[in-house]
Amino acid sequence: MTQPEAGPGAQLRDALGTDLGWLLGQTLRGYMHLADRAGADLPGGMRGYLVLTAASRGCVTTQLGLARQLGLDRTVMTHLIDELEAAGLIERAAAAHDRRAKNVLVTEAGRAEWERVNALLRRAEEHLLAGLAPDDRASFRGHLRQLACHAGPAPGVGEMCKVADEVRAGGAC
Repeated sequence: MTQPEAGPGAQLRDALGTDLGWLLGQTLRGYMHLADRAGADLPGGMRGYLVLTAASRGCVTTQLGLARQLGLDRTVMTHLIDELEAAGLIERAAAAHDRRAKNVLVTEAGRAEWERVNALLRRAEEHLLAGLAPDDRASFRGHLRQLACHAGPAPGVGEMCKVADEVRAGGAC
């Protein structure tokens, strides 16, 4: 049986093995690498996917509301929406409550593209979580959700947690 490495390398490994920031960073980098590949063909990449996801849920419909919920600068959102619209994945429509505001609507092509990328992301997640037993995967997701909802002041996090609770409970947004 081999003994674990001793010395400074082992100390660093042990210290990093309990450092939450390092562990989260490594996990996030692994996920983002896989996610970026999954969304590579989508206008705006993963940001485009997030817009399609949020808009298709119908919980927030205006361009400004989506920008706030996703934590994107409104000028970045405008360019992203332009790209998605040019690709035929979304449409803009004047909001009934304020004609200056634009609702973002997902087209049938947008839904199909969302489903394609979503399937790729599910496979990427399974690859990332393959080191955990199925019950541990569910537990891990639950704990991450709790942490994300408790994490605090990131724009839109509390709002997204409320929406997720409503969706999980079977209600509308």
